[in-house]
Amino acid sequence: MVSGFGGDVSSLAMIVTPAFALLLTITMPSLAQTALPPETHQFDFWIGKWKCSGESFDANGKSTRTEATNSIERTFDGHVIRENFKMRGLNGTSVSVFDPAAKLWRQTWVDDQGSYIALAGTCV
Repeated sequence: MVSGFGGDVSSLAMIVTPAFALLLTITMPSLAQTALPPETHQFDFWIGKWKCSGESFDANGKSTRTEATNSIERTFDGHVIRENFKMRGLNGTSVSVFDPAAKLWRQTWVDDQGSYIALAGTCV
């Protein structure tokens, strides 16, 4: 627990730096529950547990049979889609959200190889 935090945003602003308080204002315009935009359902087909298989190719073009699992769930009151991908030699996760102001999907991917990928796009 943070010392001095009384549970409301005004108390929180008193214990953070002005730059961080500004960041909170920009990224969290309202703490009130917001309705899900209709676009949030564009990836409903992806939700579930998946067994994946296919071919992977190394730098020399050598093909290897690949097996993986992918678990996709909705979280944070339906606003976020979280992916957990696992295969031999690679584990990763992503979070995806629809940004209604920009009318874009935003996804961030990270994995146990140190990769970080930030994507943005629309559904076609």
